[in-house]
Amino acid sequence: MNALAQVLTIVEAVLLIGVGSVEAFGAHTRLFQRLFGVRAEHLSALRVWLVNQGFYNIVFGLGFVAGLVIAGTGDPAAGRAVIVVLALGQAVLGVVLWVTEPQLWRGAAVQTVLPLAVAGAAML
Repeated sequence: MNALAQVLTIVEAVLLIGVGSVEAFGAHTRLFQRLFGVRAEHLSALRVWLVNQGFYNIVFGLGFVAGLVIAGTGDPAAGRAVIVVLALGQAVLGVVLWVTEPQLWRGAAVQTVLPLAVAGAAML
């Protein structure tokens, strides 16, 4: 895989693992409340979804790492396929976020554009 694809994949993995960790473990913090615009009084009602969503993001991020490891140490084509499938999945989820909650367009853009860049670079 080319260097651009590797760097973008690492950025995507770090972003997903970082955001997922904040969702799963840091929902009670001001950082979470600022990042996601959630008021403290709503956190208890959202906790189950936040933890679940956080772990989804962490697992996706680890999947990107696994794709890099597979591409670098085993089968480059298989690693690339893992990365492209995960990236396209993230892009679809970004579009779904935009369609269902248009006011979250910034988050939806990040969730769509970066993964599309990862998939595009990986397919070069």
